Amino acid sequence: MTGLNQGTAALSAAPLSVEIWRDIPGYEGSYQVSSHGRVRSLPRVIPVYDSVRRASYSRPCPGKILRQAVCDRAGHVSVHLGKYCRGIPVHQLVMLAFYGYPPAGMETMHLNGIPTDNRPENLRYGTHSENMTDMYRIGKGVLKLTPEDVRQIRFGLSCGWSHRELAAVYGVSKTCIRCIGKGWRYAWVA
Repeated sequence: MTGLNQGTAALSAAPLSVEIWRDIPGYEGSYQVSSHGRVRSLPRVIPVYDSVRRASYSRPCPGKILRQAVCDRAGHVSVHLGKYCRGIPVHQLVMLAFYGYPPAGMETMHLNGIPTDNRPENLRYGTHSENMTDMYRIGKGVLKLTPEDVRQIRFGLSCGWSHRELAAVYGVSKTCIRCIGKGWRYAWVA
């Protein structure tokens, strides 16, 4: 049974009120993520070096639920794992623990469009194009131009409109128009 099927079978068999905890790949024994989208550190013993006494010793570190902070304009939340780790989006941790690593070229998508709803049944892997299209479909697009605007800009460029004219009409820079024309921006819009 694949990781995707195992995760789905375990979730469908458990009642909705039961919180299932799984180890985060790469952080086994230190951090876990739950089916409710929460992340916790596990109790452990940490080696410490006291530079004043020039001695090493160990101290117990209790487990706790980690605080989540908003990490981007879209409203996704992240947590810090380890002492020197940057924030990792919680939805990516949930997908790793419950469904495994993403296939090449895929990213995590929220099915209901709520970036703080990180339950496994609300997440799936999809392409960047599917993710962006889905965000605009539910009205959560965070980019200044809609897919229809991009199509009209491409049409205007093919008809000979200048970058300056299109930039004035859509309220963006000439550089943005040029990048759209070359396919460097909004490449996901068909």
